[in-house]
Amino acid sequence: MSVDLSTYYLGMKLKNPLGVAACPPLTGNLDMLQRLEEAGASVAVLPSLFEEQIEHDELEFNRLFEYQSESFAEALTHFPELQNYNTGPRDYLRHIEAAKQTVGMPIIGSLNGASTGGWIRYARMIEEAGADALELNIYFVPTDADMTSAEVERRYVDLVGEVRQSVALPLAVKIGPNFTSLPNFAQ
Repeated sequence: MSVDLSTYYLGMKLKNPLGVAACPPLTGNLDMLQRLEEAGASVAVLPSLFEEQIEHDELEFNRLFEYQSESFAEALTHFPELQNYNTGPRDYLRHIEAAKQTVGMPIIGSLNGASTGGWIRYARMIEEAGADALELNIYFVPTDADMTSAEVERRYVDLVGEVRQSVALPLAVKIGPNFTSLPNFAQ
C-alpha cells in the first residue's frame, strides 16, 4: 500500500511536500538539482537574482573599461571584448532554461529587486525563461525615522501588486522576521 504524499504549493501539484530552498551549492548547480530530484525533492527554488548586484557589476565594469582608455590609442586593443563579460541576468536566465530541460520538478525563480522597474523587468525575464513560479525575496531596510510600520508594510503590498500585474507566474513572498505584527501584515 502506498501513501499519497502529494500536495499543492502556489497552485502547482507536487508529488510530495519536500522542496529545496534557494541554496547556491544545491539549486544553483544542474547536477545537484538532478540528484535532489532523484532523492525525492518535488520542487526547487533557485538562488535569488539581485538587481543591485547586476547594476553594481555593470557600473564597475564600465568604470574600469573607460579608465584611461583615451590615454593611448593602442590601449583599446588590449581591452577584452565586451561580449565575453556577463554583467546582466543572462547566466541566471540560462540556468532556469537549463534546469527546466534537465529536471521534471517545478523550478521557482527568485528575485531581489531594488526598484519597481527592476522588479517588473526581471520578473518578466524570469517568466520568459520558463520558471514555474517566482519568489519575491523582499528585503527593505527603512532608514527614515519618520516612516511608520504601516508605510513599510504598504511598500511590500504595493510591490507585490505591481509584480502581480506584470507576470502570470504564481508568486511567493519571502520576507524577513522583523515585522512588528506579522499576523496583522498577512491579513
